[in-house]
Amino acid sequence: MPPVTTPSALSNLPPHPAGAPWSVQDAATFLCVSARHLLRLGDGGKLRTITLGRRRLVPDDEVHRLARAGC
Repeated sequence: MPPVTTPSALSNLPPHPAGAPWSVQDAATFLCVSARHLLRLGDGGKLRTITLGRRRLVPDDEVHRLARAGC
């Protein structure tokens, strides 16, 4: 599957492989919200996140769910 294309305003993001988890910062940029907002959603149980060591990631399907439904 080809990488997800983004609008020109988000061209500073590298191409994202479909299905791969997003860093909180990249997901926040893609969704036009702050990283802190996504962390609060995760802490409140409204956003599924993955923790690997000290790194917190957002699954691809969660990013697209938020993009469709709004944050």
